[in-house]
Amino acid sequence: MAAFRLLRIVLHLFAGLATCALVFPFIGAPARIARIKRWSVKLLALCRVRVEFTDAGVREASRALIVSNHVSWLDIFVIN
Repeated sequence: MAAFRLLRIVLHLFAGLATCALVFPFIGAPARIARIKRWSVKLLALCRVRVEFTDAGVREASRALIVSNHVSWLDIFVIN
């Protein structure tokens, strides 16, 4: 079962690379941002990462600075 999940993660990573190479050059910025968000959410789900917001005020702010100390490589996708 763990090998199957690892395979799904690897395939998801390759699909992301293919999207960057073959799709991103032909779509606008809003569509790229939407695809990146969708891809990041799926990656976190495959890795069984659950994201919780503790301060709704930050999430609803029109502008914010997010600082990360890069505890792991997953925090990049959480910020996405």
